[in-house]
Amino acid sequence: MDTSESKRLSAKQAGNRAGEALQESEEKLDSMMRSIADHMSMMDKDLNIIWANETARKIFGHGIIGEKCYKIYHGRKEPCEPYPCLTLKAFQDGKVHEHDTKVIDQDGEIIYFHRTANVALKNNEGKPTAVIAISRDITKRKRAEEALREAKALLDKTFASLDQAVFIVDAATRTIVKCNPAVGYIFGYSEEEVGGRNTEFLHVNRDMYEKFGRELFPALDKSGVYHTEFQMRRKDGSVFFSEYTVTEIVDDSGQRTSTVSVVRDITRRKQAEEALKKKERKLEQQAQHLEEVNTALKVLLEHREEEKRKLEESILMNVRKLVSPYIEKLDKGRIEGENKTYLSIITSNLENLVSPFANKLSSKYLNFTLTEIQVADFVKHGQTSKEIASMLRVSPNGVMFHRKNIRKKLGLANKKVNLRAYLHSLSK
Repeated sequence: MDTSESKRLSAKQAGNRAGEALQESEEKLDSMMRSIADHMSMMDKDLNIIWANETARKIFGHGIIGEKCYKIYHGRKEPCEPYPCLTLKAFQDGKVHEHDTKVIDQDGEIIYFHRTANVALKNNEGKPTAVIAISRDITKRKRAEEALREAKALLDKTFASLDQAVFIVDAATRTIVKCNPAVGYIFGYSEEEVGGRNTEFLHVNRDMYEKFGRELFPALDKSGVYHTEFQMRRKDGSVFFSEYTVTEIVDDSGQRTSTVSVVRDITRRKQAEEALKKKERKLEQQAQHLEEVNTALKVLLEHREEEKRKLEESILMNVRKLVSPYIEKLDKGRIEGENKTYLSIITSNLENLVSPFANKLSSKYLNFTLTEIQVADFVKHGQTSKEIASMLRVSPNGVMFHRKNIRKKLGLANKKVNLRAYLHSLSK
């Protein structure tokens, strides 16, 4: 074999090896491209899709090769609607371009991508002949961002609509970093006037501010919340009662970064509470006065009842002692005819007059005789048996006889009970 033939065979073998190496490289590249989760596609200068990896074909269909990229990915009729196509821009200036965009997959679902377009191939003159676009699915991130924006918008709207003054305060400097519009009509300050200021100016005096500081952080360390009521000062210098609640905001490490203070004006409630306390005190005074009056009335009524009882008892006793004995003597005497009738009428009417008194005393003196009633009355008033005998003109033994009968009728026979004290107890 001559030299030329040998060179020709060597060149052919080298070419075969190069082809095999290229094919192997292409297979490896294709295998690698298949395993990449990002959407990848290559477009020629006419913006036709000339290659796409498996991820792209799954999303947009396997028939996308040969289609216009702006039609497949964005549903546009032209590449510059509504903004220039990244692929077209890369062809135009040869630079790398990227942005976030949304596309519509073959099922009509909207998918968000972060897309990067870069020149992939150039001709001998250095002009781009193909651009590769790599798109990363950021749908979850975009939806999370959208949800976060919506939540923030709702939070801002709620924050602005609260009728309580809300301050967000830096935990280290205790300066206000944000507040809501309610600060204006509760404290009289604008949001700009309170921003960056220490919260001390809202307190009535320095001592109160220092006391607040001493209580605040231990409470937050314990439960994360501090709640109290105290007076605060408005811009015009007027003082009002506030309900003050502080909660803490911590970072991922658990370090307190700021606090949220919510201030509610409770002046009307405090005024109502004070008015209620005054009414309660007044009612207590009135109740005490009424109780004193009732006590006085009760004493007065008891005294009146006692006087009435004594009067009735005195009338009855006097009738029994001073009138009845003589009527009995007259009745036993020589009275006849009309006088006898008159005496009977007098006796009957007299009994009718004293019968209400006698009924009241009957439960006390049971079935005492007239003489026993007289003796019991004398005993109750401290008269001795000798003195009673003299008054009734009977013998002392007769008085003792009546005393025994009285004790027997009162159930005191053979009992060591003082008769006078017992008769006094019956009068109560």
